[in-house]
Amino acid sequence: MWRINFSGKTILLPLDSEKIWLEWDSAVSIIGHDIDVKETYRHLIESTDKPDLFIDIGGNYGTHSLLFLVHGVATITFEPNSLCNHFFRLLCDLNGLKPNLQSVALGERHGFVELSYPARDTWHGSTDTKVINGLAANHELLTESVEQKKLDDYLSSFSAKNMLIKIDTEGNELTVLKGAIETLKRFRPKVIFESCNAEDRIGLFDFFTLHDYQIGTLPLTSATSLGALGYDAFRVSTSSNFIAISK
Repeated sequence: MWRINFSGKTILLPLDSEKIWLEWDSAVSIIGHDIDVKETYRHLIESTDKPDLFIDIGGNYGTHSLLFLVHGVATITFEPNSLCNHFFRLLCDLNGLKPNLQSVALGERHGFVELSYPARDTWHGSTDTKVINGLAANHELLTESVEQKKLDDYLSSFSAKNMLIKIDTEGNELTVLKGAIETLKRFRPKVIFESCNAEDRIGLFDFFTLHDYQIGTLPLTSATSLGALGYDAFRVSTSSNFIAISK
């Protein structure tokens, strides 16, 4: 058993020889990967601006969700990959938590889409054709048909005053946002998102600008202001994680 402390709460993680590759990766990465994101989480959880709802889009093994669940923050986890969901439920059981896990992909329209991912590196799973083609060059991929919905389909279940959204969908971030326009209008959540491809940043910048958001770098802590990025600075930034905040 592995124990970590995150903002005063202990999180238990399994270490079992049968799945040591997965469990060791999870134990190390839960606060040791995407450190700029985790430091932002820590600040928000410890601040007067603590979220009352965390929406984890592209939850993978649920380690981001776990950080909020142990602090009593209502959390909705969206992850269509069936291989990931079993492990997330195991983590929740181990820590006495009840997940709200939605086993669907999110996008801008309803239907079914093909999710492809390497068998072990499931965090690279994507429904974006360009990303899938890139993965296929170096990995043998598994593919499954998954249901796709819009985040706005869940509006009636949201009652948050302070919502935080995290989007990590391997190149599909803009289509997720296009299916969340009413959520953004009504709740004005902070949005932490990944963007690794400069070509994709044109659409992301235009989308957030249109909806009166500004983009900043991470980590966001009590010692830093947003440091809003203009288009040129966003396009050439070497960071891969950003935050968008309502103006």
